[in-house]
Amino acid sequence: MPVLTSSSDTDDHIQSTQPRHILKPPKYDGTGPFETFWAQYKNCADCSRWTKIEELAYIRDSLEKEAGQVLWDYGSEVTASLKKLTAILKDRFGGSHMADKYRMEARNRRQRPEVFAGVAY
Repeated sequence: MPVLTSSSDTDDHIQSTQPRHILKPPKYDGTGPFETFWAQYKNCADCSRWTKIEELAYIRDSLEKEAGQVLWDYGSEVTASLKKLTAILKDRFGGSHMADKYRMEARNRRQRPEVFAGVAY
């Protein structure tokens, strides 16, 4: 509960140990770089002053689609540890692996025959 204190200039203000605004953590589906998600996630965790247990609960709740599959692919020895879970996510969805994924997708993509160098036939 906030403690009401008076300042010397007769304005009242509230001091609180709880954050005034709780940020909502972003969802992560594995399509973008993990590092971007992680920076946004850590910002929420720091501003909201989550404990490590809360951070683990929120990160597991934030995972969707392909990234959420990690929770099924690994046992509780990984998914019950914030450090191990983030290491797996970074390894699987980190920037260097995403570059490989995009390179493979570009290689497998076929160019339509009627479009060549921006000219339609």
